Amino acid sequence: MNQPSFSLGRGWVIAQLVLFALLFASPLIAPGVPPTLLAVPLGLLIGAVGLIIAFLGIAQLGSSLSIFPRPVPNGQLVQTGVFGIVRHPIYTGVIFAALGWSIVMWSWLALLLTVVLGVFFDRKSAFEETMLSSQYREYAAYKTRVKKLIPWVY
Repeated sequence: MNQPSFSLGRGWVIAQLVLFALLFASPLIAPGVPPTLLAVPLGLLIGAVGLIIAFLGIAQLGSSLSIFPRPVPNGQLVQTGVFGIVRHPIYTGVIFAALGWSIVMWSWLALLLTVVLGVFFDRKSAFEETMLSSQYREYAAYKTRVKKLIPWVY
């Protein structure tokens, strides 16, 4: 049976790549004003924290990591480390990195695309969590203990 790309996860990955390309090209599309003296170190700090969170998530997933928003067969549900703080640390880290980029570039378009990216990851993670709940019966309890994208908040 031929399923639509979004049901398999391919569409999510393609849309994500398009968003990344637009985000990184945004200073060329709509150049921002020169950043303030504080903006560059603040943006770099936020971006670095985001990259660290994302890379920790990638490292902790190990062989359970997939580019697609569906769990790998025979994967493990990781609930410790950075996954004990937020359920989708890779998405969280990418959002923080995008925010840092937006601040460093002092670009209203990059900031707008960061918001779009946040909404996108919220929807993508909802799609992913449906399948995680099906594959891991302990996922329901995990969802009640750990916030989705913003540690201790959301």
